[in-house]
Amino acid sequence: MSLDPTAGSPAQRLTELAHRAAELLRVNGLAWGPAVATGTQLTFDGALTRTAEVPGDAYIVEDVFSWRSGRGSVLPNASAPGAKEARVDYLARLEITDAHLLDQFGTGWEQVLDLNTEINSIPFETWFSRAAMLMPVDTEQRNRAWAAVRDHAQQRGRYRQWRDTIELATLYFQACLDSPDHRPADLHAFAAAQMIGRDAMAVIALGERAPDAALIAHLDQLIAPWRALAGSEDDRIAYAAAARQSGAIASDLPAPDSYDPELDDYDLSLEDAVIDD
Repeated sequence: MSLDPTAGSPAQRLTELAHRAAELLRVNGLAWGPAVATGTQLTFDGALTRTAEVPGDAYIVEDVFSWRSGRGSVLPNASAPGAKEARVDYLARLEITDAHLLDQFGTGWEQVLDLNTEINSIPFETWFSRAAMLMPVDTEQRNRAWAAVRDHAQQRGRYRQWRDTIELATLYFQACLDSPDHRPADLHAFAAAQMIGRDAMAVIALGERAPDAALIAHLDQLIAPWRALAGSEDDRIAYAAAARQSGAIASDLPAPDSYDPELDDYDLSLEDAVIDD
């Protein structure tokens, strides 16, 4: 029986998705990647995507599966005998609760799920055409805002949750690159689209009220391009105006090409911090 996406809790919906995907993999077989799939075999993420009834749910289940199975090293190495069966069996037994989603994505997990659905509901082509109107977004102002928000997540001991939430957007855009039907011709527009999606997730991932005006300004800086992109179908003037107001247009002092604020200048010891919720 088809699951009504409006029925039950998000955790129940995601649990049922995991179980449906496991059934599909048992029937068709699991392949470690699309390049090695034979016959009816499906990849792990392919089975989740095929059985998901709400856009973006597949990435949530994939993320929770990876986090929970990895914490206890409960699955054998991919080259070990029975590794595929063990992975499918674990997916079939996976029960996702509100507590799991809190642990995975932090106190704002409900807003994270909502934004993930919104991001995944916009077709790739629409993303790229709108993002092209907002380029460039990778500016010194944006990088400073990103670094400030990242540092706040670190200070709160929530860096791992913050990072994992942002990666949900990355999974969606990576699916575009992996698909011959959607691969973007304009890689600059692709980069801008992915950055806008990730920046919106970076704001939602905090899941708490900003403590001061400076951080609020940084949050507004990061999420303004997403609001412009998602808020209108055809009004290019509105897009451009919102981008200018948010500082998303190029600055006089562009960020150095060698600086990646997502990777540089953070304390690696916080990457797998113990989360105290």
